[in-house]
Amino acid sequence: DMATGWAAAGRIGVARMRGEKIPVGWGMTKDGEDTEDPAEVAVVLPMGPKGYGLAVAMDILSGPLGGGLASCHKPGRPNPDQGHFFWALDVAHFTPLDAFKAEIDRQVRTIRATRPRRGVDRVYLPGEIEWIKHQERLKTGIPLHRVHLAELEKAAAELGVEAFWKK
Repeated sequence: DMATGWAAAGRIGVARMRGEKIPVGWGMTKDGEDTEDPAEVAVVLPMGPKGYGLAVAMDILSGPLGGGLASCHKPGRPNPDQGHFFWALDVAHFTPLDAFKAEIDRQVRTIRATRPRRGVDRVYLPGEIEWIKHQERLKTGIPLHRVHLAELEKAAAELGVEAFWKK
């Protein structure tokens, strides 16, 4: 799972929930205008032309290829025409596995040794920040915004159960 826009739709949703502005360039309104208001975002803007191409390719793989709809034809969420795409490769069919692992290890060491930009503490590998957060949250729990808590309390009331944090 990866976002091909300047920001993931989830980040825009969190900014909307918190009442925060977003940077111009993350999304545009239904009228095609730039906006800093996440509540007005109708389209998440792609990360440049290559991001747009990647987004369309991924949309095809996870929509029409599996019998679902293209994103531009989905009516909203949730919808039954949501598609998914999973791809598994046997690396040994392409190259010797030991050589592949050695090159990936070398790549990881090179990336980690890269000098970061001024003001940045270090260079992270893709998914590494999320892994670190996952490990922290296993120890300390998942922080929830008051809006999320209110929605969970509403769902608990509808189901006739007590919210576990209120026990």
